[in-house]
Amino acid sequence: MKKAYILYNPKSGNGTGENEGRKLENYDGREVVFCDITKMENYGEFFGNLNEEDIVVVAGGDGTVSRFADNIANVDVKNDIYYYATGSGNDFLKDVGYKKGEKPFPVNKYIEALPVMYVDSIETGFVNGVGGGLDAYACVEGNRMHAEGKKANYVMAALKGIFFDYEPINVSVTVDGKEYDFKNAWFASVMKGRYFGGGIMLAPKQDRNTGKLSLVVVHTVSRIGILPIVPQAFSGKHVRYKKYVTVLEGYDISVTFDRPTAVQIDGETGHVVEGFSVVSKKKESVTK
Repeated sequence: MKKAYILYNPKSGNGTGENEGRKLENYDGREVVFCDITKMENYGEFFGNLNEEDIVVVAGGDGTVSRFADNIANVDVKNDIYYYATGSGNDFLKDVGYKKGEKPFPVNKYIEALPVMYVDSIETGFVNGVGGGLDAYACVEGNRMHAEGKKANYVMAALKGIFFDYEPINVSVTVDGKEYDFKNAWFASVMKGRYFGGGIMLAPKQDRNTGKLSLVVVHTVSRIGILPIVPQAFSGKHVRYKKYVTVLEGYDISVTFDRPTAVQIDGETGHVVEGFSVVSKKKESVTK
């Protein structure tokens, strides 16, 4: 009998991930096998044991699908992979035109040949975006809230940084060989999709179906001056503040900070560095 392997993340959706994933118990008339994705160690062995007609459903949030895509980057996958959103932010879901609660949809085309971030001598693929500065600060604060048993609110965490804790940085960037410098930058983020931070449309013109990436830098604006810009970002209208918001497009991007700064990879943190670089794996196929 054809099988559906449901890879659920029990930590997604503020701890509701397993219950949400098990809603697929009778999925597609197949024999369903539930697996805790946080306990999976060898993806090559996992896919090697599947029949080609079996399907895999990743049930989780942005971080789950990002880590899964990165873990199978060098695995020979012959199966159809689906995604079922059980997270709290779901920026990937929104970017590809689906809503939470809808049935699983195929994602093979979205998680192949992802751009790679190089940080601390580590290569990591990502599905939404990476960056350093206030965005990473908000992720650190949001994760702290979650660890304390509170609901993570990244917008409130960012506002806390704006009003009290976060100090802007000077940033130097290189985009496809061209160099740019920004003073007093709040953050510099490289986007594969349009959304980050739980629904903020940071890069409104970004198209994840191409290899081109968008670098968004918010800079040279005071704590008071940035406040009217923040709510505009939910609809992508913040880019109208061209004096303070710069968007650069390219395939090879490097970012250097003037002091060690926290960075985030699809909302996941843990690195404090002086810079990072990103390379689009689709550069050659798109530019031919």
